Amino acid sequence: AHAIDLKEDTRLKATGKLYLDGGGNTYITESSADRVKIFVGGDELVNIIEGSTNLFRLSDSVKGTFGNADDLQIYHDGSNSYIQNEVGDLQIFNKADDKDIILSSDDGSGGTTAYLTLDGSAETVTVSKKLLVEDSVWVALGNSSDAALYHDDSNAYFRSWKWSIFITTETDDQDIVLSSDDGSGG
Repeated sequence: AHAIDLKEDTRLKATGKLYLDGGGNTYITESSADRVKIFVGGDELVNIIEGSTNLFRLSDSVKGTFGNADDLQIYHDGSNSYIQNEVGDLQIFNKADDKDIILSSDDGSGGTTAYLTLDGSAETVTVSKKLLVEDSVWVALGNSSDAALYHDDSNAYFRSWKWSIFITTETDDQDIVLSSDDGSGG
């Protein structure tokens, strides 16, 4: 083998292709001004676009992977998007002081709204839309799950297995009201 001395830039004509495997299936090309595409095995895997968009685009079903064994994968299959972890915990951090992690989705009328907010400054979790807990799934309370709230498709329960239950209102001139059906739909 001999060394190649490249003292000058190597240039390809516009829309030319730099073939990498000696054949015609793996190459890099500038498909148009400020747009570079990478093809492997004849399939377009990457599209790099400079300009007003500044994108590094992986084609549908091409997985962006991280880790020596492709342990974390991020991809879109043409219909849905995925973040998939194969090993260990998947941890999401926001280390900016007093900032939040916000999970937003479509609001049913063409806009988006926050459904769940991890509020760093208030040190709270805010649920902004209805929280649906399915039948027979318990909402456990306490470090040892000493109390629970659940519904079993027939009845609703609030149970404590260890301590007393207190129902208290601390607002002046307010009541605790327990209501039930009166037997005639009221």
